[in-house]
Amino acid sequence: MAVIVRDKKTNHEYLLLGSGLGAFQSTNPTWGNKVKGEYPMVTVCDHLGEISWVYSDEVEVIEVDGKSPKEQLSKYLK
Repeated sequence: MAVIVRDKKTNHEYLLLGSGLGAFQSTNPTWGNKVKGEYPMVTVCDHLGEISWVYSDEVEVIEVDGKSPKEQLSKYLK
């Protein structure tokens, strides 16, 4: 299944390879502060096959197997 995504800022198109979630937690022993965070990410590649991680909210799906998401989901929309 080929999923094409577009970067919302640059309009570059990429092939979606997968998704993931980066997370971290750290503690400052002096102050006892805990810091946590999550990074929803997707893996993409460009036309040269260069792989990159990007934030999932920075891209949008424009095509799935040659059809728009709306076309793909039309039988489920009422």
